[in-house]
Parts: sequence; C-alpha cells; structure tokens
Amino acid sequence: KGVKRLSSVSNRLISIDEDGEIRSWSLSNYTCEKTISDIHKGEITAISPLANQYCITTGSDKVIKIWNAADLGLVRMYEGSESTFESLVVNGAETKCFTSAGTSIKAWKLCSDNLTFSL
Repeated sequence: KGVKRLSSVSNRLISIDEDGEIRSWSLSNYTCEKTISDIHKGEITAISPLANQYCITTGSDKVIKIWNAADLGLVRMYEGSESTFESLVVNGAETKCFTSAGTSIKAWKLCSDNLTFSL
C-alpha cells in the first residue's frame, strides 16, 4: 500500500503507510532504518514533527502518541477524546498540541497527561 502521510524530523523522514505502518528514514543515506506496525488501532489521521527528534501522531483510536523519530520508541500517550481526531497542530513553543474531532477543538498540554481545554 502507498504512503499516506510524511513528516520531517531533524535528519529523518517519517512516513505513514495506508496499512498503518510507520517508517523512520535516514536522510543521510536514504535508507529505512526502522518499521513498526499497528501504532494506532485503525487509521493514523495526522503526524507532526516536534523538537529533539520527536514526532506526534493521532489516530482514529482517539489516542495521541509521541514517538522518538530515531528508533520509533513510544515516549508518551494521551487518551480521553470521545471522537476520532481529524487534524493536529503543535504550537510554536511545543507546549501544547491542538486537535480537532468532529465539531470540537481540544488543547493538550504536552508535558502532562491532561486535556487543557476544549473549544
């Protein structure tokens, strides 16, 4: 299946395939260095880069996950949405991420496990 989403994190490219696999590509030698499957239950709906070789994903499983882009190790997970995430934006200071789900916008504080507010 084909590539559905891309994100550039430091010297890596992170790709998300239609079948739910995530791959970490070296931009130095253009090789795939790590692949993992089933990172979300269902579709991966968004990906965004974070500083210090991290990336953040959302899925139709109503979960937000932060990953180490180098080894694709899971760093943190946020749960608590009633709806599937449709989009994701990280603020410039990378202290919050904003997600949309249906008719709501939610702000998540990235250094805690709490939903900050809903619009």
